Amino acid sequence: MAVLGISQVLGGFLRARAWGLVGPAATRLGWAGLERIAEVTDDVLRRTNRGIFADSVPTVLLGLRAHALREHGDEALAMALLEGPLPPVIDEEGRALALGLFRALAVPDRRARFVALSELTLQHFDREQSIFTHHLAPSGSGSRAARAPRRGDAALARLMEMRAVPAPVVVRGVLGRRLVFRDFALPPGFDIRAHGPRVELFGQAFVRSVTRDPRDYAAAVEWAAQRFGAGSRDIRFEAPR
Repeated sequence: MAVLGISQVLGGFLRARAWGLVGPAATRLGWAGLERIAEVTDDVLRRTNRGIFADSVPTVLLGLRAHALREHGDEALAMALLEGPLPPVIDEEGRALALGLFRALAVPDRRARFVALSELTLQHFDREQSIFTHHLAPSGSGSRAARAPRRGDAALARLMEMRAVPAPVVVRGVLGRRLVFRDFALPPGFDIRAHGPRVELFGQAFVRSVTRDPRDYAAAVEWAAQRFGAGSRDIRFEAPR
């Protein structure tokens, strides 16, 4: 799931930089909004990606470490690690996610374990989107977002309004399943700054789209392994039957 997200972030960087190439010329013509959109988008994506990485990695590693201790027969130490004092980089919600990972990995039935991990991924996705929400907020009255609009800004705002977002879809054919990216339609008036609706819609687009069926998830894993180089092609996911 993280690899699919990284792919989208990389795509966002490319789009922001493309806007940035034409931004100065557009500003001279009175369309200052395009250059500001490029700057703000690049900045928000960078800060959000770094924030999610710094927040999610310690949380997941805590759950995996506790699971490894349990696998080696030291469940008491695993629980002490999860329930004891937290390191400074993890809060109580992070503890709950690590505990959820620890418990989901203990589910003996593979299909039930997959369902538990899929639901936990949605919870973690909500937390990651909170970081995005934080960075989407204007930084204050002196921010670019608070300045008086310039000529062409209103038209650009309508032009850049999100009507769809590229999202992973698993296509089923005679040769098996494969993952592709297609536009996921957003409802009229969708505001990317609204946390709840964004989590609900993006959760469908990016999480449930590849976790409804273990075989769909296996296709997503295969796509990720191919997308990020030969060194990762040893990664496999055997879908439970």
